Amino acid sequence: MFLFQYTPEEYAAHIRNILSLSDRLVGYRVIPLPEAPFADIKVLISDRAVAMTRLKPPYFTIQFEHPDLCRAFVAYARRIGEQYRQDKLTTRQMLERYL
Repeated sequence: MFLFQYTPEEYAAHIRNILSLSDRLVGYRVIPLPEAPFADIKVLISDRAVAMTRLKPPYFTIQFEHPDLCRAFVAYARRIGEQYRQDKLTTRQMLERYL
């Protein structure tokens, strides 16, 4: 696993891409969180699978596809999203400060 940092140019391009996706895709939402809920862990959640990767040694990834576990993680992610949701204009203004 390789960890890297964005250059300022790459970071700006990433933010511009997020803004573009938000403009083009009706269901695309960015929900900024005040802090990372899982420090040193990346969690990818979908209706079909959940993957959790530890981002520091010892590196490992756990993936599961059990429907009940996937539903539980999806519900958890939705609750977090609802707790911190803000309108698209506020989110856009916040992201544009990073450009």
